[in-house]
Amino acid sequence: MTGNGFNLITDPWIPVAGGPVSIEQALLDAHDIDGWPCSDPAFSEALMRLLVPMVYRITGMDDPKLSRYEFADQQRRLLEKGRLDPDRVRSYLDRHRDRFWLVHPPASQQPFAQDPTLAAVEPKPPSKLVVSWASGNNPLLGPHAPSGMLPPAEAAQQLLVQRCYASGGLHTKHPAHAGSGRFVGAALRGTTCVHPIGSSLAKTFIGHLVPLPPDTSFGQTWWEETSVEIVAPYRYRAGLLEQIAVRQDKTMLLYAAITGEITGFTISEGRGRDTALDCLDPYWLMNAEREPIKPREGRAFWREAEALLSSTDDGRRAASATILEWAADPDGGGGNYPPNAFSWAAISHRGDKSKELAWSCSHASNLLNIFEPAVAMRCLEFLAAAADAERQMAKQLAKAWHSADVMPSDPKSKNAVYAPARATFWGRCEMDFWDAARSPVDAEQRDERLREYALAGYDDATAHLLHERRSHLAVVESREWIARWRRQPDVTTDRGDVAA
Repeated sequence: MTGNGFNLITDPWIPVAGGPVSIEQALLDAHDIDGWPCSDPAFSEALMRLLVPMVYRITGMDDPKLSRYEFADQQRRLLEKGRLDPDRVRSYLDRHRDRFWLVHPPASQQPFAQDPTLAAVEPKPPSKLVVSWASGNNPLLGPHAPSGMLPPAEAAQQLLVQRCYASGGLHTKHPAHAGSGRFVGAALRGTTCVHPIGSSLAKTFIGHLVPLPPDTSFGQTWWEETSVEIVAPYRYRAGLLEQIAVRQDKTMLLYAAITGEITGFTISEGRGRDTALDCLDPYWLMNAEREPIKPREGRAFWREAEALLSSTDDGRRAASATILEWAADPDGGGGNYPPNAFSWAAISHRGDKSKELAWSCSHASNLLNIFEPAVAMRCLEFLAAAADAERQMAKQLAKAWHSADVMPSDPKSKNAVYAPARATFWGRCEMDFWDAARSPVDAEQRDERLREYALAGYDDATAHLLHERRSHLAVVESREWIARWRRQPDVTTDRGDVAA
């Protein structure tokens, strides 16, 4: 720790291969660090939105005078260089170092991303800090973990996750809907996002850079603002940097100077997320109306690939995230990344007011290839067959559960019945999806693999039902039906009466 406090720029807290690093180390040594942080998807995604705005400033790619072609040319040069200028890194961080004290800042300084006025408020229990441990109205934001005091490095990671994913960025309702019972999700809640991953962290940062939309200003991040009033009301439409970094401020970590750990987390009514100030996040998957696509349970990125393959009115294939439009469109100045320069991470977050929130992270090496028309058609054919297999699997699951008289009636509980089967099924489809993107796939072989995956998902969901004697026959019969899905009947052994 730096002195008696903890500074995110100088103290290690970002998990990477070889051990945690500080912001300064992450930027100075980015060319020697693996391309993606060693952590859960929620933190990795939030971290990009903290560090990428810094990279815009350090590289000078925030210049609004750059045309798209000039932007692309500078980006290619940065990728060839493969590292960030150390003098510019130090210069930028030195200017803003005092805004990154997580706890126990020097006099006249405010703690990072927190409202110091809450220090006088009666603190909530420590469980309110631990985003991986649900308590009361506190939603679960990750795998279950024990509650207790946290070291500052772990608290810093969870603070970023809290700002990006919790209801309203906090645990509270949006004040505009006071009394209505409505929660307003933080910017990344219930989204699917895609991120380029380079061979090093430096190339990952550079790959995340996209040109400004027309008539848009970068604005300032909250650590760059000259005003010391972190929680001041919104006064202007946020720029791209402001949106990437998110902004929910009504939080305060409680620090025990004796142990050097975080003992609690005070949260108060805040402004939540003002949708009137939203700018388009460059990594969200969007639908035709440019609204974020919400992931579906158990399907993650592979089911959402249909959105990536959607057509515009003129019939041209269109990427549905700004980062993909930039990377895939040579006519717009982008699309000139070196061949195979990036793999891609697709991170989905599914969440509502329940405590069963979930993330999934899938990695693909050739995501941009699916925008070629012939490849897109193969991918769509695979997705159509996979969706049919999943539907039939769910239908047979319903038969088995109904036979045991244990099928719940409310939709949420029904989804819980199907969830393990869908998660298994779509998880196993991953490699086959990319195989279809690389080359034509024989339909009979494809269906054989999908039957195998559907049976695996079915077995995961029905294992405990096999202990119920009254349901055993129905479980076996439904399993046999899945095994015959789309299989050509053998006239020498089959009676030709396979269910439709």
